[in-house]
Amino acid sequence: MAYRIITLKTIYIFVSSGGNHDYHPANFNLPIMKTWFIAPIILFLILLAFSCNRSVGDVTHYQPPCERDQTGTVCFHNATRKEVKIKVADTKTEVAARTTRCFDLYSGHYEYKARQGWHKWTNTLQVESCQSNYVCLE
Repeated sequence: MAYRIITLKTIYIFVSSGGNHDYHPANFNLPIMKTWFIAPIILFLILLAFSCNRSVGDVTHYQPPCERDQTGTVCFHNATRKEVKIKVADTKTEVAARTTRCFDLYSGHYEYKARQGWHKWTNTLQVESCQSNYVCLE
């Protein structure tokens, strides 16, 4: 089998001209191997040099996302045998029968409305950051 070497700067590509495809490494003189082994090392050293001056931050003052964003969790449990439609602020959702649906809201005072056919629920919620509220609809 004959091979042609195509040179693109320092990268060598072997192109087969057909015939028996014996790709055993001993059959090739691969000058690209030196470049392939050195290039990742050089790239790693460059990335390491540029990332050394990054500040990791003060780990002692970690603030959880719920505290930083002032959000709390509201969970609605549907204990009935039918789907319930719920509206809290601008959020509308549906809770399937005998399941629970949870979502995050910003801290504050909210009114929720739930509906299942002719049956309706209306009540208020106080959402506090990093706290969970659980509402059971029966």
